Amino acid sequence: MKKPNVKLSIFCVVAVFLVAAGPVFGTVHFNIDSLEEWEKALGPPAEPEQSFVRPLLPDEWDEYMGLWHEPGNIIEGEPYPDTTYLVPELYVYEGGGSSGDSNYPEDAGLVMYWGPEAPADGNFAAAWALVYGKDPDLSRSLIKVQVYAPQLSPFGLPGQITQISLAIQDQNYQRQAWYWNVGPGKTIPWNTWTPVTVNPSIAGVSATTPKADSFAGSPAFDVKKVTIMIFDENGRWVPGSINVPPPGQPAPYHLWNYWNYLMVVPNPNPTTQPPQPVPHSMGKHHIKWSQPPEVIDRNIPIRILGWDEMSDYKNPPIMADDWLCKDDRPVTDIHWWGSFLGWTQPYPPPILPRAFHIGIWTNVKAGVDTDFSHPGTLLWENFCDNWVWNFYGYDEHPDQSDPEFYTESCFQFNQLLSEDEWFYQEPGEPNTIYWLSIAAIYDPNVYADPNFHPWGWKTRPWHFEDDAVRIIHALHPDGTLWPPALKIGSTWQAGDPVFWPDPDHSWDLAFELTTVMPDPDPNDDEPPGLGPIDWDIPPSGAAPTVITMTSKTLTDKSGVEYYFDELTGNPGGDDSGWQDSSGYTDSGLDPNTDYEYRVKARDKSPNKNETGWSPTGAVTTPLPTLVNYNADGIVNEKDLAYFANKWLTSGP
Repeated sequence: MKKPNVKLSIFCVVAVFLVAAGPVFGTVHFNIDSLEEWEKALGPPAEPEQSFVRPLLPDEWDEYMGLWHEPGNIIEGEPYPDTTYLVPELYVYEGGGSSGDSNYPEDAGLVMYWGPEAPADGNFAAAWALVYGKDPDLSRSLIKVQVYAPQLSPFGLPGQITQISLAIQDQNYQRQAWYWNVGPGKTIPWNTWTPVTVNPSIAGVSATTPKADSFAGSPAFDVKKVTIMIFDENGRWVPGSINVPPPGQPAPYHLWNYWNYLMVVPNPNPTTQPPQPVPHSMGKHHIKWSQPPEVIDRNIPIRILGWDEMSDYKNPPIMADDWLCKDDRPVTDIHWWGSFLGWTQPYPPPILPRAFHIGIWTNVKAGVDTDFSHPGTLLWENFCDNWVWNFYGYDEHPDQSDPEFYTESCFQFNQLLSEDEWFYQEPGEPNTIYWLSIAAIYDPNVYADPNFHPWGWKTRPWHFEDDAVRIIHALHPDGTLWPPALKIGSTWQAGDPVFWPDPDHSWDLAFELTTVMPDPDPNDDEPPGLGPIDWDIPPSGAAPTVITMTSKTLTDKSGVEYYFDELTGNPGGDDSGWQDSSGYTDSGLDPNTDYEYRVKARDKSPNKNETGWSPTGAVTTPLPTLVNYNADGIVNEKDLAYFANKWLTSGP
């Protein structure tokens, strides 16, 4: 491996046999913080499964550095600086300061330094390892340590600590690692005990506190089989520039640092499931339809069975999949999963969609015009440009036989709809099948960019009804073909279903639809509350042909619907049908005619629990009031005709 001028690093590999309290080794959780515990860890192991501390060997260092440069690994932030490795010397310092000098810590801990013989001018690294004999499962644990990075020379001069890093290695020599920059204004300051916490179940800089400056990880790393933890320190050495000796040493040496309070403790909020949809809706969200990706390995990193289907609003195809709307609660949030072709990092690529086009279509059953079902007419659309994302895991194509093979990174995308954008199914038509289409919208100039990684919708094994489909052509309401544009009213013209490896094996797409409305309660057998039902504003003639009325508003956790019933059957009198509004206007009536109404309510639970009828409200529509409507100066039948014509053409 290339080793040019390198930054001095202290790398400690720490095997994790942690105990709940005290220096007990061989269990998952442990704590090393006293002089006796550190001396025991640094000494030869008394039994085969006891953890012990030793310097990291040069070959181990080279393997660790390869993590930051191997193709296919996850890299977030800048790679680890090039460095020349030096095998360190380790000893336990009893604490209490050194000759009263405030440059030294008060607590006992492990000192790592580069020996009494200083190297030539350059950047260097050193590391130590805590090795243990078992393979502890750290998926429900946190790693904690305190580090002290001294200021070794006056500020502004070379010869300083510049980085601290921590890495963990599994039994198959797969690793993940984090590093923090050190110095004034950096993540870890000089001359200060800094506690560091790492959640080993999370890949990325956000897995640590304080947040790391960089991260590297192998996609095959197994957090349940960790054998070594690695801590190191980077620094610049210039002969003669360092004037602070290590703790307990009488003369200035060169670079060193200090570690204490090494422990592995239970994680109070362990990451045991794949990321769940982000609740972006107003208050708690409730599932209307769910078919998320199929997770085949919940270990970190999560592995997902499927591949990407390119879906571009300007370049066919657009992908779509069917879903079942079981009730009339609106769709208020949309969540979907996808990847970027060839992109393997746990954060999105530099070129992202400007927006996503989301559409909901009617369903055309198989056999109507093709031998597979497909979208019919576009009913609803949304151009979402304020979507948010979170990293989800890694794809594994179903034809990939190598269990260690990973393809693109998978992300979950989430879109909160404004209330005026919510999608409602046709009222009174439960169990309606619709189709959801999602397509990326890119700026035209990005397609030729070498950094362009096109977005694709994540497939998953069959979940419902028929295959997902590719929409190749759609007919715009103006008679032109898509592409370039869709509009509500556009209709399917051509496409094909998604299957693998043959038409007998259907595949769907990964998405979830949620709502802010509560789930219907199947055990609800009570009608809406705060009854009995009655009039808030009884029926009254608002005009010779119009009657308005308002029911008393009732409440129910499932929601409430109202039904206004006209009883006389006189001309123009109509029932309202079930509706959400507690008010009703009946129009097209005859003047000077009697009408009677009553109202009832029901909840929106599966049982549709109804109230009784309200008292009857009777009303007579008024006669028209003759005024000089046509402004001819004479009040006569012409004004009535003028009024009637304006009423019929303009409404009340």
